[in-house]
Amino acid sequence: MHPLSHAGSGRPLSQAPATADPIQATAPPPPPASRRGAEQEESIKETIESIVIALILAFVFRAYVVEAFVIPTGSMAPTLLGQHLRFTCEQCGYRFTADPEDESRGEATRGGRLVRNYLTQQVETACPMCRNTIVALPGTRVSAGDRILVHKFIYSFSEPKRWDVVVFKNPQEPYVNYIKRLVGLPNEELWILHGNIYAKSAGEEDFSIARKSEREDAQRAVWQPIYHSLYVPLDYAERTTGPSAWRVPWVARRGQWELEGRRSYLCPDESGGRLEFDFSRALPPSNAWYAYNQLKAGYLSQEPIEDVRVAAAFEPASAGLEVTLSTSARLGLENQDAGTLPLRAAIDAQGRVTLSTDNPNNREVSVLLAETQVPPLAPHRATEVELWYVDQEASLWVDGEKVLAWGYDLDFETIRRRRPPAITPEVSIEVRGSAVTLHRVEVDRDIFYSDHNQNQPARGSLRSRQGLAPQPVELGPDHFFCLGDNSPLSLDSRYWKDPEGWIEHRMFTDWIAQDKEAGGLVPRDLMMGRAFFVYFPAPYGLDSKARGFIPNFGDMRFIR
Repeated sequence: MHPLSHAGSGRPLSQAPATADPIQATAPPPPPASRRGAEQEESIKETIESIVIALILAFVFRAYVVEAFVIPTGSMAPTLLGQHLRFTCEQCGYRFTADPEDESRGEATRGGRLVRNYLTQQVETACPMCRNTIVALPGTRVSAGDRILVHKFIYSFSEPKRWDVVVFKNPQEPYVNYIKRLVGLPNEELWILHGNIYAKSAGEEDFSIARKSEREDAQRAVWQPIYHSLYVPLDYAERTTGPSAWRVPWVARRGQWELEGRRSYLCPDESGGRLEFDFSRALPPSNAWYAYNQLKAGYLSQEPIEDVRVAAAFEPASAGLEVTLSTSARLGLENQDAGTLPLRAAIDAQGRVTLSTDNPNNREVSVLLAETQVPPLAPHRATEVELWYVDQEASLWVDGEKVLAWGYDLDFETIRRRRPPAITPEVSIEVRGSAVTLHRVEVDRDIFYSDHNQNQPARGSLRSRQGLAPQPVELGPDHFFCLGDNSPLSLDSRYWKDPEGWIEHRMFTDWIAQDKEAGGLVPRDLMMGRAFFVYFPAPYGLDSKARGFIPNFGDMRFIR
C-alpha cells in the first residue's frame, strides 16, 4: 500500500510516534510571503492565458466555422421570421405571426413597440384560418427576428446546392448581409415563369423545371397553409354574414357529411361521398395574401395558386375503404391546349395506388399515369395520406413516406405557350366502401415566384426590368441567383440593380466585357455560408406588452 504523506510532516502517517494523538494534527506552517506572491502571480498569469486562448478560439470559430446572425426582415417568412407580432386567434386558437412595419399606412415600431395607426388608432389583423378580426393595441411588444447559426466553412469543401438557405453580401450594398434561398447555380440560364424556376446548364439544349420536391425537407418548409380542419371558430354558428363571415371551406357535393363545427369530418354512409374545397371561403379577395404580410402590404395583386398539397388522416370504421384525393393541373399530355385536367390519386380496398387523369381529347376516358401497391387502409386506425402537385410533379405520400411519383418535362417553347394557371385549382376528397372519419384535413400552397414587387418587373420573367425583349438570367462560372421564400415581398435577385462599383470592377470585369448584365447576380466571393439552425427564436413575455424573457424552445429548429 502506497503511503500518503501528511502535508509538511515529511514522513508517512504509519511511522508516527506511538504517543501521538492520531486525531489531532499540527497545522502546517504558512508558506513564505514571497512564495505566496509567486503562486498568486502564476495563477493570474494562467487565468489571463486561458482567457486569451478562449478569445482567440472564439474569434477563429466565428471567422471560419460558425457565426450567429439576426433576421431583420420577413423576406424569408415563413421559413425564417424577421421582426414580427405574435397573434393567437381567440376564436379558433390558430397562432400566426405578422410583419408590423409599414410607415405608409401609419403603422410603425418605436423602441420595440407597436405605434398606433394614425387613422384607426389600432392595428387589425385577420386570422388566416377563420377570418376572425384580431386587434393589436398600441404598445404591443414587437418580437425580434430569429437568431440563426451559419456554417461559414462548408462551401470551402462542397459546392452550394440549389434550395440551400444562404447568407451573402448584397452586391448592390456589399456592407449588408442578406439571407435568401439559392435557386440559380454557376453556368446556368434561368427563367421565372408562371411561378416556377426553369434552369439550363451549360451544354444542355433546353430548360427544365427546378423541383424543390427533390429535397423533401425544403419543400415541406415552404408550404404555405391555406386551411387546416383543426381550427374552427367558437361562434361559427353565428358568423354567417358580415366582414368576418365564415363557413367551413369544405363543401359536401355528394353523400351525407357532418362538417359544421367539427375538427374531424364524418361520412357515416358506406356508399361514401365527395368533398370539394371552396377557396373563396378560405382566402381574401387577393390570392397573393400571406398572413405574415397583411400589416405590411395589405392586398397585393392576384397570384395564381396551382401547386398544392392536400392531406387528411383517414380512419375507416371497417375494412374496404377507398379514397381519392384530386386537384386540377396543366399536365404535360399530348394536347397542350386542353387547359387544366383533373389529377387523381387513389387507394382502393386492396391497397392498389394509382395516379390518373382524363384523356384531353375525350374526358370520359381515364389515363393511368403510375401505379404501385401499399397495405389497405386499416380500420380503426388513422392513416395519413397526402397528394402533392408541385413543380410539374405529382406524388402520393402514406404516413410520411412517398409511395408513388410521376412528373413530366416539356420543351420550353411549349411551356412558354401554355395558358397561365387558373387562379385556383379544383381540389376534392372522395371516399367509399366504409364509414370514415377524416382527421387533420389540410390544404397548403407552394411558393409562387411572382414577377411583381415594388412596381418593378422581375428579372428572368416574361417582362425584363428595362421593358425590353424578355431574356433569361445568365450566370457565369462563379455566379449565383437567390430568391426569398416570401416571394410577394422579397427584395432579391429579381430586383437588384447593378452592383457597387468596386464589386463590379473586381468581380464582374469579364462579365461586363462580354456585354452581359450583372444585376441580381451574387459572386462566389460574396457568399458567406449556409444557414442551418435557429438557436434563439424570439422569447415570450408575460403579456403582449412585456419584454420577452421566457425561452421559446419550441421554435428552435434546423433550417430546411
